[in-house]
Amino acid sequence: MLEARAIHKSYDSIQAVRDVSIHIGRGETVVIQGASGSGKTTFLRLLAGLEKPDRGTVWQDGQVVVSADECVPPHRRALGFVFQESALWPHLSAADNIGFGLESLPRGEAQIRVHHLAHLLGIEELLTRHPHELSGGQARRVAIARTLAPRPTLLLLDEPLVHLDRDLSEQVMMLIRQESQGLNAALVVVTHDHDEADRWGGQRFRMIQGCLEAVKSYG
Repeated sequence: MLEARAIHKSYDSIQAVRDVSIHIGRGETVVIQGASGSGKTTFLRLLAGLEKPDRGTVWQDGQVVVSADECVPPHRRALGFVFQESALWPHLSAADNIGFGLESLPRGEAQIRVHHLAHLLGIEELLTRHPHELSGGQARRVAIARTLAPRPTLLLLDEPLVHLDRDLSEQVMMLIRQESQGLNAALVVVTHDHDEADRWGGQRFRMIQGCLEAVKSYG
């Protein structure tokens, strides 16, 4: 489904990602844990094609989608991305943000999808508000709904549960799992939080100074 082969990225003299390779099958969950500045967000952006690597390639469904010379835009890859900052469109309402990627659907069908996700995430009463009227946790849930709305088959999530309390984070995690399982989507989660990494399950990796190391599972 998704494979990175010897991905390397430097910024001047700083090696942010060092020859990282990984294979992620359809329906699999991969969690990458690491401290701030370890390179995990950069690696996620490289997988998404939001940045080009200095060398190496990213393959999706047997095709090269990211290299030093080319990047296939995320919207052409059935890819959903949750940014570390919610990155909502400030001029759009919460409803229009969620429905942003649903232009190809009939209006009624798109509205049903928007309201369905808003209901599951407990933000139905916020749909007419604009981003500046939302708390950090509310904006986070709108961003997650926007990512899930087009039913992507590849989900890349950068600190998806930030600004959410423990109970709410459990609900949101369960929803993301259910949606990804229903789509048989590959799920890649980046987090700095060890406890959160444990709760996501799946394959575990640790990013240390741009290098990716598998975390052994016990028990």
